[in-house]
Amino acid sequence: MWRAAMWALVVLLVGTLLIGSASAQSLPAVPYPQSYQTALVKYAVVDRVDGLSRDLYASRDAVDAMRHDPRLKEFPVGVCCSPSTSTAPS
Repeated sequence: MWRAAMWALVVLLVGTLLIGSASAQSLPAVPYPQSYQTALVKYAVVDRVDGLSRDLYASRDAVDAMRHDPRLKEFPVGVCCSPSTSTAPS
């Protein structure tokens, strides 16, 4: 009886590992916009506690939509956004 339970547990663990590894495969990489500082608009600067500052860029259309529609709480799916990290001014 316990052998059947042990085999069932082994099969369950192997199945979980196989399914988990198949679902954990990463999605294709999205190409980083090389001209983000000219093609996108800087819409925010975030100062981090570690002394770094992060400039946040997004497409001009997305920033305009957020400014003109107060119901929008976040950028829609598919909007091009890009962070840039630099040293915060002292």
